[in-house]
Amino acid sequence: MVNLTKNEKRFLTDYLENNGCGALTPQELLEDNFSCFSIQAAEEELTNYTPNQIRGFLSSLIEKDVLWFEERDAYRVLDNDGLQPSLYWVSDEFLKDLQPNLTFKDNLCN
Repeated sequence: MVNLTKNEKRFLTDYLENNGCGALTPQELLEDNFSCFSIQAAEEELTNYTPNQIRGFLSSLIEKDVLWFEERDAYRVLDNDGLQPSLYWVSDEFLKDLQPNLTFKDNLCN
């Protein structure tokens, strides 16, 4: 299991609970193939954090192999510009280390 700080756990729990695909447990998220965030989506969904905090947590979690970054057309895209945003995905290896049927809050904060 990855050693996360209290703040990283809180951020990651918020990130996972707002994954947009409806997955509530690690097992459900592993079975889904659309559980990713663009930087814009993260900033819209995770309103308890500043954009700088979001980028900091994303970078830290990438370094710890909890998240991975899929580079696409652009890091940030404008509405209707025809580009696909780069995406942040939760690592399958990280999810497999969690209890499969417990909620994210139970898994990460206990």
